[in-house]
Amino acid sequence: MADSQEDWDKKRGGYLLVAIISFLVGAYFLVNLQTGSYEIQPSDLEIIEDLIVVKKPELKIIKGKHGRSWIEFKCDNNTTFEIATYHYRCVNKQEVLTEINTNDTISVMILRKDLEHIDSETSCEIHSLVDKNKEYLDINCRNNKEQKDGETGYLLSSAITIMTISVFLFKKKPKFFDDVDPRIPIWIIVIILFVVLRSILTK
Repeated sequence: MADSQEDWDKKRGGYLLVAIISFLVGAYFLVNLQTGSYEIQPSDLEIIEDLIVVKKPELKIIKGKHGRSWIEFKCDNNTTFEIATYHYRCVNKQEVLTEINTNDTISVMILRKDLEHIDSETSCEIHSLVDKNKEYLDINCRNNKEQKDGETGYLLSSAITIMTISVFLFKKKPKFFDDVDPRIPIWIIVIILFVVLRSILTK
């Protein structure tokens, strides 16, 4: 019985550690939500108009451990722009690739701090793209998605904190845990909560 209690005390310490970590992660998400860190403000952006496309958009893919994908195109003055497709779920990649053509005149928005990359060999990430009065990249949509991701992270972290700290508060091992490892219901609830939050917050 003493060995069983000693083993339970060690497990309680593990749940306390998880609770502390998830609390700190949740606090990080909350601070970013409160300060608007997930949003790109209009004051952070610079619009560049009357750009002429000299090379049609292409989908670029790097495979492997550090793989990524993006859409890249060139404009006059040898300026290279890119849309980070993993970052923008509001972009219809196929429309960008098929509807924007060479010699089209477009306007884009980039971060003010990225202005130094214009007219250089470094590609510059854009945050808005308009061609023929059609908006292909919506900054407001992007901000909304990022904000909801932050909310999901905060709620999941809070749920994990509550559940793990609840298990820690049992000084003696409940008989129920003899048959069911407490990690199982915790993971089930987290998965269900994640699915529910994604279905609600992605609308």
